[in-house]
Amino acid sequence: MSAADARPPLSETLQAWLTLLPAGVLALPVLRGDPTPESSGAGWAALAALPAAALLLVRRVELSARGLVLLLVPLALAAFPSERVRDTFEADRALTLLATALVCLLAAASLGSGGRRVLARGAALLAVAWLAGAALDQALDAERAWSGVLENTGETSEAALLGALAGVALFGSERGLARAVGGTAAVLFALYAGWLPVIAGALAFLASCAALVAFAPRAARRARARGAALAASLLVLSLAGRQILERAPVPSALEPAGDPAVIDPLSSAGGFEVRRRIWSRVPALVRDHALLGVGPGQFESAFPPYRDPAELELSMHGRREPTPVDVEHAHNDWLEGLAEYGVVGGLAWIAFLAWVLWRAFAALRSAEPGRAALGAAAVGVSFNALFNSPLLFNPAASALAFAVFGGLIGRSLPVASRSARSFVVAAVALAFLASRAPRALDFVRHGAALSRLAEARIPRGGFESLAARKAARPIEDALRACPDSVVAIVKRGELARARGESEAAQLELWERALARRPFLFGALLACGNLHARAGRFAQAGGFYAAALEVDAAHPDLGRNLLKLAVDEGSPDGVVRALHNLEAIGVDDPPWIESLAAEALLEGRPHMGLALLERIDPELLPRSGREAWQIAGILASEDRQPLADAMLAHAHLAWAREHVEAGEIADAVRSYRQCLRHSARHLDGGARRVRLELAAALAREGRTEEARMEIETLVPSPLELVELPEWAGEKLLEAGVLGGR
Repeated sequence: MSAADARPPLSETLQAWLTLLPAGVLALPVLRGDPTPESSGAGWAALAALPAAALLLVRRVELSARGLVLLLVPLALAAFPSERVRDTFEADRALTLLATALVCLLAAASLGSGGRRVLARGAALLAVAWLAGAALDQALDAERAWSGVLENTGETSEAALLGALAGVALFGSERGLARAVGGTAAVLFALYAGWLPVIAGALAFLASCAALVAFAPRAARRARARGAALAASLLVLSLAGRQILERAPVPSALEPAGDPAVIDPLSSAGGFEVRRRIWSRVPALVRDHALLGVGPGQFESAFPPYRDPAELELSMHGRREPTPVDVEHAHNDWLEGLAEYGVVGGLAWIAFLAWVLWRAFAALRSAEPGRAALGAAAVGVSFNALFNSPLLFNPAASALAFAVFGGLIGRSLPVASRSARSFVVAAVALAFLASRAPRALDFVRHGAALSRLAEARIPRGGFESLAARKAARPIEDALRACPDSVVAIVKRGELARARGESEAAQLELWERALARRPFLFGALLACGNLHARAGRFAQAGGFYAAALEVDAAHPDLGRNLLKLAVDEGSPDGVVRALHNLEAIGVDDPPWIESLAAEALLEGRPHMGLALLERIDPELLPRSGREAWQIAGILASEDRQPLADAMLAHAHLAWAREHVEAGEIADAVRSYRQCLRHSARHLDGGARRVRLELAAALAREGRTEEARMEIETLVPSPLELVELPEWAGEKLLEAGVLGGR
């Protein structure tokens, strides 16, 4: 029996399977329905890595992982983040992922040839599980769109890529069941990546297949070539078949309704363009945080001000998304390390990946089946990391990839008594991972709580509905597990808005989210809206200005800026806001008309008429009579709100004309007519008109009646400023404001 065929010791076999356990747990449906699979997955993987770390501590094996010190640099920076780190939830997710990666790497580094063979076979088996699960989901529940147990097609392909490439190598070197599992993994991935399609994964798969054959020893080249050619051919045929099917004409009656299923972002040229534009802005981020980077897991929080507006438009699919789609990572793990750990940690990270890749190519020359299979997997995931984040974001792919890396850079020898250094390394790794276990458990509980929200969707309404009551418990449970979770805080803010909770309660929640992610667009918009509704225009303007840094072309923000200018009573601001809407391509005359109608109903013709001039200059009346005539035309066109607003404006114009003529009794009647029309849309009628009416009554000597008219009305400073000069003076002179 050759050394390659020798059965490894039981402890080594057990170590290999325990090393696969973190990724293996994520092949089970533990993340089903979880909106935060990356953090929950990091928690599950960390907890599942504890047995591998414990066994590594007691095994009598001398550890040697060349190049490990390079990985320890970013790991140390993650363990001791700078004060700039605000999103502690994401920082802990990143650290937990790296702690698991370290254990998986060291555990795999302790394996001999037999253990590496088990590791390669196990990786292929995991690929079959992930891909078969995705196919089963598609067959039983089309809404899941091939996402599988990892809840995302991209992350499924990233994780399965490793096992599929190991499977290609095993198909050319193994026999029996191992050969069948390897071939099945390769075939399933080829069909999956080609049919969806997953272009980044497909390219990585093809490149690694080519390298597997090109670097093969002469004796193994023909066998490897057969497996690689079969898998590559299936992938190309699957991709070509999908393209032919998409281009075929479909009868209109058979055209599917709605948007296509969400697939990997690199499934189209647009996906590559998004990545190219993200990558082009990463150098500016690195330049501004050169030494230590933005911090572990902080890319999503720090990147928004650097985004390319064109990339934002592409990511939002032509503004079909209600809020900007956050860039969770750099879509390039090589750059991600540089952005999050700066020059110090980033260069060490890149050097580590380069060293692993060098060892992978060397492994492809090996006649040892397990080492060659791990080399093929490492080449593929290193290539894939140029377009995605399988190492620093995807917990399943990360755990498996670092196990593969450990099998390549490690060198272990069974010894009767291992050195103190080897024991200390294993002990430190176990202690470090164990210190992350409480937080890992919190991540699992957090995700399990939020997964229950699928049955209790947050309603869009200002009342305590049954759905809102059902949603409250999962959100509170998630916040108890992880009080710093921005996802849970945002969901709690949405629930507070739906339930009509107090302004102070809503502001506190949104400001908590902003304390962790200062550029969170939805939270900035929500705070701005709350301040605007409360009449705190300066504060609202500050939040809107911050939102402009994130997405200057967002339609809702453009509308809010116009509404703010109207509320502030700033004609110049209205002009600027209207020009901004035009510049960003928002053409919404019905909405502007409703805004104009609201201003006229409130007794603010200087605002309402400025808006009407923008959408239809023919609607601008030069007198009360013209306003009355235009109202009739609008009513015949079934534009009733604006028709009522124009009638209110006509009576207000006549009232002011009567005041100028000294006909106060007639003015009072016109003011009351104006209030009658505005009361159809505003509770109690226009407040400003009531103030003018009170001033007219006081001017006629009916002071007590004037006081009663505005007895319950507490005017804002802006309302008093916008009154005609005579009205403000008369109200103060008569003392009917009661000292307000």
